[in-house]
Amino acid sequence: MKTSRYITMRSFFLSVALCAATVCALAQKVTNAAFEQAGKQVRITYQLDKTADIQVLLSTDGGKTFGSPLRAITGDAGKNVTAGNKTIVWSPLEEMEKLVSDNVVFKIVPIVQSLAGGLSGRFSVAAGKQVQFSQGNLQYQASTKTWRFAEHQWDIVGMGYGQTNTSYPFYCYIGGTVSNSDNRQIGSNYSGWIDLFGWGTGNAPTKNSTDYSDYPAFVDWGTNAISNGGNKANMWRTLTYDEWDYLFSGRANASSKYGVGMVNGINGTIVLPDEFTLPSGLTFTAGMASSNGYQYYQTKNNYSAAEWARMETCGALFLPAAGSRNGSSVNNVGYDGNYWSSAPRDTYYAYYRYFISSISYWSSSSRYYGHSVRLAR
Repeated sequence: MKTSRYITMRSFFLSVALCAATVCALAQKVTNAAFEQAGKQVRITYQLDKTADIQVLLSTDGGKTFGSPLRAITGDAGKNVTAGNKTIVWSPLEEMEKLVSDNVVFKIVPIVQSLAGGLSGRFSVAAGKQVQFSQGNLQYQASTKTWRFAEHQWDIVGMGYGQTNTSYPFYCYIGGTVSNSDNRQIGSNYSGWIDLFGWGTGNAPTKNSTDYSDYPAFVDWGTNAISNGGNKANMWRTLTYDEWDYLFSGRANASSKYGVGMVNGINGTIVLPDEFTLPSGLTFTAGMASSNGYQYYQTKNNYSAAEWARMETCGALFLPAAGSRNGSSVNNVGYDGNYWSSAPRDTYYAYYRYFISSISYWSSSSRYYGHSVRLAR
């Protein structure tokens, strides 16, 4: 015998949270929302200013927590909802036995349509200027001359599998997942992937000379077609010194928007977008850890892959601690992060953003050092 289903809607209250209060940092806006109960369905109307992917969330505790996106909905929800006056119909009894609550709240969430290969979060890098970062660090395969972004934000090439150093354990790969390749194998015929590059080597990614004069000028890596980032030249670029600096110290509440942590077992620095609402059930603590040892990353903001997927949906950026390369020697993988800017310091040095678990600051190094590259647009 089929179990009967029913829904009681007492004091239903529809709350439409705009961009700053939703689960994501978005440019799209929802306005003029209303609802009505029609038998065993709920009819929701709203206005959308720009094309977006639309989700509807339900809370039964007055908006304190929200569940997963509703599934039994038809109408103007899902992928590529265009701007204008919109209607959604929800059939509660198709996904729950009953709904009895005096504190029901709906939330209409406009999800930004991400760039190909890009994250949804928007980050101010100067007054009135925002960028979106690539989905992962830049990688290159010499044998096929292919550029790509790492599939996940935590992906790093590292030193390859099985490499250890018992005296200095932080000089080897620490936890998580790495590609089955090795930055020490850098070379024009190498069939693996590399992700540590000399400064400005967009035209010569496998260069590993330790001669200053071999790095005379900056050629942006973004001048190349990135296979999973739109696959067209000049779609991406490297941030300037001033832009990196503004991200970490110039934008509103900058100090509260970054902190060290561990994602899927990989150490690194987490940076939140300009507008961010923490997913229900997760926490974020700004700032650095109490020590510069690699093990102290995990004392703050330790996320599993599933937890990070929720943070990433909200636009969060993760810069993994991929170490550095000097010629063919790779050091400090899992211990420190080094991210190039496009800015030279002088004829021989260039600026990069440096972090370990206890501190994050600007530094400069020889141009021939291999550092990480995170592109934006």
